Amino acid sequence: MFGGTEWIWVILVVVLVFGASRLPMVGRNFGRGIKEFKEGVSEGIKHEPEKPAAERPADPASDEQKPLN
Repeated sequence: MFGGTEWIWVILVVVLVFGASRLPMVGRNFGRGIKEFKEGVSEGIKHEPEKPAAERPADPASDEQKPLN
């Protein structure tokens, strides 16, 4: 993936774009965003309704579309 030289360039560009004084704020906001994303994903999985057995197809092959004439 990235070697040592590439990481140095990435860090240099980030410091130039955001400035050294704003880096802690950018990192903090990035961390909060990841945390909120993970919470939203786990919450969505918990609240996802289960389909009744009657709505689920019994055979995956039965879902194939028939060609139109």
